[in-house]
Amino acid sequence: MAPLTVGDPAPWFILPSTSNPNYHFDAVGGYRVVLFFFGSSRHGNSAVVLKEFCAKQSQFAALGMPFFGVSIDPEDTELAEVIESPTYCKFLWDFDRDVSSRYGVCQIVDDAIVYAPTTFVLDERLHVFGVFRSKILTIMLSKSFRFSRTYLLLNRIIWQYLKLPFC
Repeated sequence: MAPLTVGDPAPWFILPSTSNPNYHFDAVGGYRVVLFFFGSSRHGNSAVVLKEFCAKQSQFAALGMPFFGVSIDPEDTELAEVIESPTYCKFLWDFDRDVSSRYGVCQIVDDAIVYAPTTFVLDERLHVFGVFRSKILTIMLSKSFRFSRTYLLLNRIIWQYLKLPFC
């Protein structure tokens, strides 16, 4: 599926999360949302990026803006322990990669998972307001993610977007 771009409606879905075994994503309509498809926290700078977002939980709460991290790695369920503000920080478990595929960040190419870690900023109508991608990463079952250092800079830019008024 083609990656989402600015203005596209974000696909609705139901996934298990840190707070609900059947979390309905459309329930966040009416709020600005940060949706970070990171794939797995076990590799590369993924843990660093997640740590940066998680460190901002109180800021997300103050802005009334939920953050969602989307993982395809079953070992990431341990991330539930880092949540301080469950209303404004959740992890979603996309173990079958269906939602990641629908958002255009995951595909199978020659028996390898190709995952493009991407952060989507959504407006109150759940339309894409901003898209921040790192370079595409190929994950073989025995290989790890490799994240560009520039992705950390993109996350700082995202935070600036969150402070802008949405039209």
